Amino acid sequence: MNLHARFAAERSADATATRRLRIRVRGLVQGVGFRPHVWRLARRNGLTGYTLNDADGVLIEVQGNLDTFVADLVAEAPPLARIDAATAEERDLVAGENDFVIRDSERGGPARTAITPTSRSATLVLPKCSIRRTAAIFIRSSPARIAARALR
Repeated sequence: MNLHARFAAERSADATATRRLRIRVRGLVQGVGFRPHVWRLARRNGLTGYTLNDADGVLIEVQGNLDTFVADLVAEAPPLARIDAATAEERDLVAGENDFVIRDSERGGPARTAITPTSRSATLVLPKCSIRRTAAIFIRSSPARIAARALR
């Protein structure tokens, strides 16, 4: 059952009720603009809470009327994002919270999230000089190339 269907099945008869959910999103969701996407949706819907990256993907804790937010989280995801799994659990309401923020990424433990490929190729034209050799070394060891080698 997908996240939206599970949320819809669990919600109370009062569709306008304020709720708080902790949503865990796994897949290609880091480095693709997913947290800014979550922030925009939360702000658009007048919600409070936070989102952050951690070793498992993206964690969202959000409070308010969540019907539209949950539906749009997947439907309007960034083009490079790939959601492999999403789970949601009810949380207690937090009093006095009045904004939605993007928190710093949590560090610790081995990463269990995927790395997205670069969104476009770069073409480099350099004059004949020593900078050409320096740039070639840089390009061969760029993070995208290192990630591509690691996936082979």
